[in-house]
Amino acid sequence: MKQVRSGMQVSAILAAALFLSACGGSGAGGSADPSAAPATAESSAEQSAATKELQLVSAGNADGYYTTEEWGNAAIVTYIDYASRQQMPLCSRPECAHSDSSCTAYALIENMAVPVLALLEDQLAIIQTAPTEDAPARVMLCQPDGSNPQTLCQLDATVTLRPEIYTDAQNLYALAGTVQNSTPVMQLIRISLQDGRVDLLYTFPENSDAQLLTGFGTRLGLSLAYEELSTGETRYAVELYDTATGEMEQPLVEQPFDSQQGATLFGDVLVQTTGQQATFTDLSDGTILTWQADTLAAQAGIPNAQIIVFGLWDGWYRVQLLDAETNRITDYHVNPSTGETIPMTLYYKDQQNVILVLAQSGDNLLVRAAWNMQQSGGDITSLRPVYALISRDDYLHSRPNYQYITGM
Repeated sequence: MKQVRSGMQVSAILAAALFLSACGGSGAGGSADPSAAPATAESSAEQSAATKELQLVSAGNADGYYTTEEWGNAAIVTYIDYASRQQMPLCSRPECAHSDSSCTAYALIENMAVPVLALLEDQLAIIQTAPTEDAPARVMLCQPDGSNPQTLCQLDATVTLRPEIYTDAQNLYALAGTVQNSTPVMQLIRISLQDGRVDLLYTFPENSDAQLLTGFGTRLGLSLAYEELSTGETRYAVELYDTATGEMEQPLVEQPFDSQQGATLFGDVLVQTTGQQATFTDLSDGTILTWQADTLAAQAGIPNAQIIVFGLWDGWYRVQLLDAETNRITDYHVNPSTGETIPMTLYYKDQQNVILVLAQSGDNLLVRAAWNMQQSGGDITSLRPVYALISRDDYLHSRPNYQYITGM
């Protein structure tokens, strides 16, 4: 991908477009002189040492989980307590109707667009990822009970953050999209959790689309779809950005966007699929495992199925067999290192959508086990998830032994 990097230089205007003032300080933070920078890694020399490995932000911990829920004509923040298996609005007033800004649960995400909740040590972060008429994309911090909300930083009114956000306990890392001279631009930014300073780390080619896939050690893994300038061909790459050095490493995968080969990252494992074969490459020790789905596809009655791989935990993956002609889907839990395969049959009622894991707490998983839907005259008037805990072993073996969450 040398031809992509060589043509990219960050203009001062582009760098400034991302950043406004940050609470506690001001931060154009690290926009480089384009004439002196043939690449787009910036401000790496001033990075703070990370105290923890990079990981995807989570809305919970071992004790509970935060959610946003519909409440009347608005939305509120709620908390699921695992010990009591209760869900409750994040509000300390028993008499509260949770319907205006006097309520903590209501006020925290009032008029917010696509908020992401992240529990960071002893603080709850509320990240507004898209601008509205009332406020730009921004990061707010408050106490775990929702008290003392403070704006950490806010971005330019044109900026939208991708919801996949990572942290090393000192910073947040996110992809930020903006429009400059009518051209979409995607950039990797870092937000300090100490003072709200926003640093521009990397700028991708114009009209490209990037997505953060994983974080491990000091590396962020990402996918990139971009146009090859010399040929006009759309290409796809899987790359690693090292937050310690500020360098984008050579691509792990680079191929035509419409290639029949799949490639993605789960944790520190590169997963590549071709036909009914999946290859798992451990980027930490170089171990390579190859797994074939032909036997499972034949057993499922879809011998020509394509496979899609999703990461779970501890070497387990969900492999989806897809019949492209009939759209029939069959899922299995697979451990390539042991060869174990277990049919996955936990689906939503009357759907082919698998019940997904929201969070883990010890040996238990938090899932949306169902949806409560209310209709009037054929229109959906309310759609509320039904949460439940389930053991990892029961989930792996598709045993619906749910411990339902109550309270709302």
